[in-house]
Amino acid sequence: MKNRKNIYLALLVTGTSLVFFALKLSSAKSASLQSPALETEVKTASTEKTADCQIANFSGFVEGKDQVDLAAKVSGEIVTALKKEGDLIKTGETIFIIDRKNATVDVQNAQNNLAATQESRKKAGDYYDSLIKEASTAKNIAKDNGDDDAYAKAKKALASAETAKKLQLSLLDAQITDDSGALSQAGTTLADYTITAPYTGTILRLNAKLGSFVTPGTPLLTLANDTQLEIMSSLSKKEAANFSLGQTVFLKTGEKKGTGKIFAISPSGDSTSFKTLIRIAIDKDQPFQLGDFVQITAPPKNPSLTLTIPKNAVVYRYDDTFAFVVSDDNQALEQKITLGVDCGEQVEILSGLQENDRVVTDGKNNLKNNDLVKIYGE
Repeated sequence: MKNRKNIYLALLVTGTSLVFFALKLSSAKSASLQSPALETEVKTASTEKTADCQIANFSGFVEGKDQVDLAAKVSGEIVTALKKEGDLIKTGETIFIIDRKNATVDVQNAQNNLAATQESRKKAGDYYDSLIKEASTAKNIAKDNGDDDAYAKAKKALASAETAKKLQLSLLDAQITDDSGALSQAGTTLADYTITAPYTGTILRLNAKLGSFVTPGTPLLTLANDTQLEIMSSLSKKEAANFSLGQTVFLKTGEKKGTGKIFAISPSGDSTSFKTLIRIAIDKDQPFQLGDFVQITAPPKNPSLTLTIPKNAVVYRYDDTFAFVVSDDNQALEQKITLGVDCGEQVEILSGLQENDRVVTDGKNNLKNNDLVKIYGE
């Protein structure tokens, strides 16, 4: 009887457990049916083919075709600064004066040395002229008197005086030449302490100011003539290969717009940066001024359509690039892509995507491959 009770009790416990498990399983199933898998809300954009990516965008400063960078040739402190950036100056106008007290003293000393040597030459000439005159007179008297010994002696004195005069004056003339050269050099050096405009133009940049201490080679200013304006810009050799001499480009800075033509392309490129220099002559009667920073756009010689996506759709992972493509059933599929050229807000796609693919632009950082997504606004 006791055993039978134990059996009934065991069956009761087992049955209760089975009922509880069944109820729990049913509840889980019901919850599963009522709560679908979580979806990540994202924004998307479609891939598209465009020619915009082939339009070159670069920039540069407006300069004068006649432009010069002036540098100091001497050392010293700038004691006078008469001009500022943007000033229009005429040929020969003074821009800077560097302290020239010592240089002025050097000029004065050179002038004194030259004057002293010239005075010495005059005195030497007068002295030897008197000797020559005296010897010549003695020779004539001896000749008139028939005194052969006196005549020979006077003749010898005359020749000696003439030779001495020639030698002494030759030495002094050489010294005068040297002193004149020293004076000319001192004058040239003194002039280097005054910085003047080599031609009429506009000061684009001032690199020094009142009180600056400069040495030979120190940049002082950039001066440009605005009779012919140009822009210089450096591009990669690959980018530069898309352009040709005489090609029209479009220019813009702020509200100013205009055009120009490529008139020079560096054939070898800069050996330091490996860039190719392109020079653009701005067409006449354009609104640009020296120093303007200009955006340049130009269509390529042989335009073609390229596949692009927004830059914010690109996922960077180590050295690889990916994009999440949204499938028809709203799954985010991770796709490896190969990027081409930078097109501003877009980037060229060389492989990995097709036209009209929907790629995730916002919300991609929280995605994993095959995640379900909900398109924002749908």
